[in-house]
Order: sequence, then structure tokens, then C-alpha cells
Amino acid sequence: MADENFHDPDFQHYFYGPEGSVSPRFTGEVMARLIEEFAIPGRAVLEAEHVLEMTSRAYWTQTNRPQIDNQSRRAELNAIVAGADMLSNIFSKTSPETWELIIESGRRQKLDTDPYPRVASTVRDNPVENSEKLLFRSKIFGTQIEIDAQIWVEGIAAMSSCARLAAELAKAGRRGPSPDHAAYFLLLGAFAVWTETLRRDFKILWSDDGQWLTPAARFCFEVARIIDPGIEASRIRTAARRASKEPR
Repeated sequence: MADENFHDPDFQHYFYGPEGSVSPRFTGEVMARLIEEFAIPGRAVLEAEHVLEMTSRAYWTQTNRPQIDNQSRRAELNAIVAGADMLSNIFSKTSPETWELIIESGRRQKLDTDPYPRVASTVRDNPVENSEKLLFRSKIFGTQIEIDAQIWVEGIAAMSSCARLAAELAKAGRRGPSPDHAAYFLLLGAFAVWTETLRRDFKILWSDDGQWLTPAARFCFEVARIIDPGIEASRIRTAARRASKEPR
């Protein structure tokens, strides 16, 4: 699971869920059994326990993640894209004279009131760093805030890009079952402990009736059933094969 994204706190929260969200699975009693069954050396116990607990968090976080209602969400996302693109296109074609009229309307209102929202120009205060500011009263903060108008315009384009990517995520049309990310992350954790912490060869063999034939396969099965006693053996085998193809 070595990836630069895992250094991002937001991604870690998404991947593993908040700390304490999953009850510990690898207690002292459980680890003692694994130590005896798989001859885990003392130097590797703490690291193995940590990785396996994080693996459990990842598995249950992904298992409990709400499913995307593709059809209805896709329509909403496409509407956001269309609306944001339309606004961006309009702003890109807005003449300086029109912007000045928007600013002038704010100046005139300012004569009698303290208007919000309005666009104000800083040209009179600092001609070198002239910029239009969008001022409005925030319902969230309950106070006046101001942002650079051009940044706001760029934000509309950024929102369009975000919605477009989300619409791709919700796109229908792919046939077959969805990837079993939860089981994959579970077995990827077992793979990491076996190859990196214990420094052993990850050779997995199963019999035709689904029984493990190698220590690595037995380890995968034991870890998976500790994390989720109800996980199907077929999910374990499929995810283990996928995890074994990861570069070492």
C-alpha cells in the first residue's frame, strides 16, 4: 500500500476511517495465537499488529461506505457541470465596461447603505495591485467576507471539473460485478505483513475445494476471518490472488 496519497491526511481518513471507528480485532490473545501458529518473531510483533489493525479499519471503512446511486446522482452532477460551464463561458466574454457597471452599481448603493452582495474595485486604494473584490454576507459566518472576484470565477470552473470527474465515477455501463475493494485492501494488508514484516515468500496455493495448501494462504485465511468472521472463502482467494500480483 505504498503510495504518495497515503501521506495525505484527508486520504488517510477516507481510506481508514476515523480512529476508533472499528473495534480492535488483533488483541493480545489473538496475536498470541498468530505468533504461535505462524512463528512470528518478537521483532515483528508490534509492526504486524499495527498493520493488521489498520487493515481491519480499511476493510470495514470500505465495506460500510455508502453505495453510489449512479442514475440520479449522474443527472445532478451533469446539471452542475452544464451550469458551471455556462457561467464560466459568460464571465469569459464579459467586457470591461460591463464589469465597471457592476462595480458602479455597488458604489451607488454605498451612498445610502452598506450593501451586500456587491463587487468593489481596489483601484483607488492601490492602482498597482488593482483587483475586484466580491463582498457578501456569509450565512455560515454571519459576517461580511470578501474574496477576489477572479478567484471566485476560477472556482466556478474548478467546481465544473470536480463535478465532471464525479459524473465519470457514477457513469453506468460497465458490465459485471464491481471490484471488491474491501477484500482487496484486507488481503493487501496480509500480503504486506507476510512479505515486508515477516520477509517471507508470498506463495498462495488452494485446493480444488478451497482449502489452503501453503502457509501464506493459511495466513490470509486466518487474518481475513479474524477481521470478518463471515467473509466468504471465495472472496479471500480472489483478493489474495490479486494482492499477490502487487509489485514488491
